[in-house]
Amino acid sequence: MKKYAVILLGVEDEPGRVVSVLRTIDAAVYETYAQRGVYFVRYSGTTRQLADQVGFSDNHGAQLGIVIPMEGYAGYASRDVWSWAKDS
Repeated sequence: MKKYAVILLGVEDEPGRVVSVLRTIDAAVYETYAQRGVYFVRYSGTTRQLADQVGFSDNHGAQLGIVIPMEGYAGYASRDVWSWAKDS
């Protein structure tokens, strides 16, 4: 499974919809930064497929957001996010 960062870039029209979709994709979705619109998820498909599933697409009424593959990662964050990334 690949790891992805899923980042909301606006206010959700249906609050909680994106995380609900992500939970069906990965029951262990990392949501500690959910208040900031940032999630980490494991997914076996492509970046585009994941973006489409959560509603980040070219369709009318699409949710503003981006999906970034985590092929390498570095930075400063909660210890839990690093544990999630390492153990996933």
